[in-house]
Amino acid sequence: MSQLRVKVFFEGGAAEFSGTVEDVARGFLKFLMELYPEIKLVRNLSLSLDLEEVSEALKGLIAIHPEPVILVDTGSLTVSESCLLALITKYLAYMFGKSDKPSASLEELSKQLAKSRKTLSARLSELLNRQLVEKLERGEYKITLKGLNTFISDVVPKFRGG
Repeated sequence: MSQLRVKVFFEGGAAEFSGTVEDVARGFLKFLMELYPEIKLVRNLSLSLDLEEVSEALKGLIAIHPEPVILVDTGSLTVSESCLLALITKYLAYMFGKSDKPSASLEELSKQLAKSRKTLSARLSELLNRQLVEKLERGEYKITLKGLNTFISDVVPKFRGG
């Protein structure tokens, strides 16, 4: 694994972090929380994406490397839940550099999920109303943080026996 070294200068000093990318990221965030405690207060009230937590929650359901793929049988999911999972997979693939965009078109979703465009359009409209996905200008759909968190809290337990 690659080693990373980051030096941060701030009013009153400097700090250096080295190690794996994950170690440096964790160390830097911990440092920021200690230096600026108000960040922690804001973080407690923020909806954010912690890639480590998300990847742990979705382990076994999707894979991103070498290519984005849904590993579970989506037959046990509703069409809406399948849409969310497909959009989450697409978004995470983008975050990890395995996709050129974080969104998917209706056509792409139709092919991936083997559902009609009419059915998907109706479900995506419902997901839009619930703010679980957003529609981008170019007619593509993208998962929202609310959608990601809702999927993890409400749908993932179905696969974990919960």
